[in-house]
Amino acid sequence: MKHETIFSFSDDTKKALPHETTNSDNIITLKSKIESLSDQVRQQKNFINNLIYQVEFFKVSLPIIHKLARSVTETTERTNMELTENIYKITNESERASKEIYNVLKDILTGDKSLKGDSEQLSAISENLTKLSKNYEKEMVETERETDRIQETIKNIYKFTENITDIAEQTSVLAINASIEAARAGIHGKGFRVIAKEIQLLASESKNIALSISKMIKDLKVNTQSYFYGHVERLKNYANTANNLDKELYDVSNLINTQTGIVGMSVQESKKFSDAVKEDIDKVAYSLQYQDITRQQIENIIKILNGIMNNFNKVLNTTDYNTKIDYTELEKKVKDLAEIKFTVKDEYKSIDKSSNESISITDRKEQIVKEKLKGDITLF
Repeated sequence: MKHETIFSFSDDTKKALPHETTNSDNIITLKSKIESLSDQVRQQKNFINNLIYQVEFFKVSLPIIHKLARSVTETTERTNMELTENIYKITNESERASKEIYNVLKDILTGDKSLKGDSEQLSAISENLTKLSKNYEKEMVETERETDRIQETIKNIYKFTENITDIAEQTSVLAINASIEAARAGIHGKGFRVIAKEIQLLASESKNIALSISKMIKDLKVNTQSYFYGHVERLKNYANTANNLDKELYDVSNLINTQTGIVGMSVQESKKFSDAVKEDIDKVAYSLQYQDITRQQIENIIKILNGIMNNFNKVLNTTDYNTKIDYTELEKKVKDLAEIKFTVKDEYKSIDKSSNESISITDRKEQIVKEKLKGDITLF
């Protein structure tokens, strides 16, 4: 709305004023101009009063805007520091975990105590066990052969024993015959020579059999001692080899257990790192929600300022002026305008008001940490 300047007298009017005039038209014109001037003065006065009202409205709004702005500044500064700290922690934890995993994998994959070395040792032990098993099989075959030879020797000894028994029986018969012939001594003495000759032959045969048996027993003793001595030595060697393999298996088992323990500890450390990173990520997400809260607070400041501008524009385009300022009503109007979009307690604090349905930024943080950000993250 365009406002006219304060009324000024024309030159003709100035000339007419000092003089009395009976011209009714001039009087009417003058009266009209005076009324117009009075109306303009009144409008200008009320306009100025309304400007003062809007200035007061803005002054009442300033503390709220200041508190909101300070909350925005503090929140932004705090969240930026926390965000930077959490990102720095995630970076450091990631670097540390990466080095630990690299070292664990390096120890497992390379070096004398690596899984490759363990695998090679196990392969060597397996080959030695295979050789040991084959040697045992050979030893069993040789033992069976030696047992067969001993059994054959025993059979031969039994045969010789049977021959000796036959000779003993024949000798007994000859002895009986000799006794009979002895009774016929005299013209029949020739029978003694025949019996004596037979007895000599039997004695010679018995001697030969006895020598053969003695030789067989001697050979059996020598062969048996030789075989079983070598067999015992080989068994001792096999036992030593088995003990060594058992020790190697024990050492490899301990080494694998150690590596398994290292891997287990690494898994536990990775779990701790994962939990720590998740917690830091939760905090980062929380900080991002802070940014949205900050955006909301800035928008509310803008809305308050827009409300002030709208009221100011109404003043410029209205003729219904208010010359009296009710500061209580003015403050209520500002607070009502401000709290239309408020959602957090920190905003309500700017107008010295609380809301049971809202939640503070600090409470929001505790809620996020407690709930571990389950489900989708809902920004304000």
